[in-house]
Amino acid sequence: MVNVAAGLYLKSGLYAIPCTTGKNPLEEQAQISGKKIMTTWITICDTCKQEGWESGDMAQTDGEALADLVEAAATGLGDVRTRRVSCLMGCKNACNVTVQAAGKLNYTLGSFEPTTEAASGIVAYALAHARSETGQVPYRDWPQAVKGHFVTRHPPLPNDE
Repeated sequence: MVNVAAGLYLKSGLYAIPCTTGKNPLEEQAQISGKKIMTTWITICDTCKQEGWESGDMAQTDGEALADLVEAAATGLGDVRTRRVSCLMGCKNACNVTVQAAGKLNYTLGSFEPTTEAASGIVAYALAHARSETGQVPYRDWPQAVKGHFVTRHPPLPNDE
């Protein structure tokens, strides 16, 4: 969140969402619009290693480095949560993440560098995913940092009923 003209704003992609109560701007926006925002999960592969990883200090994998950055960027955002898993089986596209929510389209993204810019873009995309009723985020609203990183899209699982 950034303080803009005496109000708090959550910057996400092309959005600046005003926050008047000091609470999470997405929750405030949902209360105003009457929409329920579902939790979107960012799952980060912490075993991802990019080509040439072994020539570095090998203190942590590239996936662990990206996970640290994504977790830091998502801190305090109740509608976006993170988790780490060992192997998303996308080694060819390391570093990999998924963006998922119940009843919505779900996405796998990969080929990220473990940078603050990539992590911020992933979290901004996940925030837009959380706001979307279907999980589909218009291309014009994608943060630049995620463009070109989509690997797969999965339809929501059918209801058991």
